[in-house]
Amino acid sequence: MISEVALSGRLGEVLSSSIRYVEIDRVVATPSGGRYEVDQVPVKTYGGKESCFMKAPKGSLIILKGRLETKEKVGLYVIAEMHEIFTSVSR
Repeated sequence: MISEVALSGRLGEVLSSSIRYVEIDRVVATPSGGRYEVDQVPVKTYGGKESCFMKAPKGSLIILKGRLETKEKVGLYVIAEMHEIFTSVSR
């Protein structure tokens, strides 16, 4: 059973007060070389809507460690245990 995951991607759409997508680029082979597709992984945090995970701008780079969990109505998602968010600073 897989219970620990590590993800790196960009923050995506906010789904609820504690769940947000992490978007991960994936290369798909094609006859002409390849193209990128985006996988959207739902990630839950226990910090609530005031956490930096939920407040960081969409598109921010994120690296996180977490565990997999399933719920009957939701399906498979990641529970964030540790994360680091990198945002650009305007000067």
